[in-house]
Amino acid sequence: MNIYKKILALTFLLSSVFVSLGLAQNNTSDFCARHANLWDSEGRITLEGHKMLYLQHPDWWFD
Repeated sequence: MNIYKKILALTFLLSSVFVSLGLAQNNTSDFCARHANLWDSEGRITLEGHKMLYLQHPDWWFD
Protein backbone atom coordinates (compact mmCIF):
# COMPACT_ATOMS: atom_id res chain seq x y z
CA MET A 1 0.00 0.00 0.00
CA ASN A 2 2.83 2.38 0.82
CA ILE A 3 4.40 2.00 -2.65
CA TYR A 4 1.12 3.05 -4.26
CA LYS A 5 1.05 6.27 -2.24
CA LYS A 6 4.58 7.08 -3.40
CA ILE A 7 3.68 6.39 -7.03
CA LEU A 8 0.53 8.51 -6.72
CA ALA A 9 2.47 11.39 -5.14
CA LEU A 10 5.17 11.24 -7.82
CA THR A 11 2.56 11.17 -10.60
CA PHE A 12 0.76 14.16 -9.10
CA LEU A 13 4.03 16.07 -8.74
CA LEU A 14 5.05 15.42 -12.35
CA SER A 15 1.64 16.36 -13.71
CA SER A 16 1.68 19.59 -11.69
CA VAL A 17 5.07 20.51 -13.15
CA PHE A 18 3.90 19.89 -16.71
CA VAL A 19 0.71 21.91 -16.17
CA SER A 20 2.63 24.85 -14.73
CA LEU A 21 5.11 24.79 -17.63
CA GLY A 22 2.25 24.75 -20.11
CA LEU A 23 0.56 27.71 -18.45
CA ALA A 24 3.82 29.65 -18.39
CA GLN A 25 4.27 29.05 -22.12
CA ASN A 26 0.74 30.30 -22.86
CA ASN A 27 1.32 33.47 -20.83
CA THR A 28 4.56 34.13 -22.70
CA SER A 29 2.84 33.73 -26.07
CA ASP A 30 -0.01 36.02 -25.00
CA PHE A 31 2.46 38.69 -23.88
CA CYS A 32 4.29 38.57 -27.22
CA ALA A 33 1.04 38.75 -29.18
CA ARG A 34 -0.29 41.71 -27.18
CA HIS A 35 2.97 43.65 -27.29
CA ALA A 36 4.29 42.86 -30.77
CA ASN A 37 4.86 46.56 -31.48
CA LEU A 38 7.51 46.78 -28.75
CA TRP A 39 10.12 45.29 -31.08
CA ASP A 40 11.27 46.61 -34.42
CA SER A 41 11.60 44.61 -37.65
CA GLU A 42 15.11 43.43 -36.71
CA GLY A 43 14.02 42.09 -33.33
CA ARG A 44 15.45 44.90 -31.20
CA ILE A 45 13.35 46.36 -28.40
CA THR A 46 12.06 49.87 -29.06
CA LEU A 47 12.11 52.84 -26.70
CA GLU A 48 8.42 52.27 -25.93
CA GLY A 49 9.24 48.67 -25.06
CA HIS A 50 11.96 49.74 -22.64
CA LYS A 51 9.62 52.21 -20.96
CA MET A 52 6.79 49.70 -20.62
CA LEU A 53 9.01 46.93 -19.23
CA TYR A 54 10.75 49.28 -16.82
CA LEU A 55 7.43 50.56 -15.45
CA GLN A 56 6.01 47.05 -15.00
CA HIS A 57 9.20 45.34 -13.76
CA PRO A 58 11.69 47.85 -12.32
CA ASP A 59 13.50 45.08 -10.45
CA TRP A 60 14.65 43.53 -13.76
CA TRP A 61 16.88 46.49 -14.57
CA PHE A 62 20.27 47.34 -13.12
CA ASP A 63 21.28 50.98 -12.89
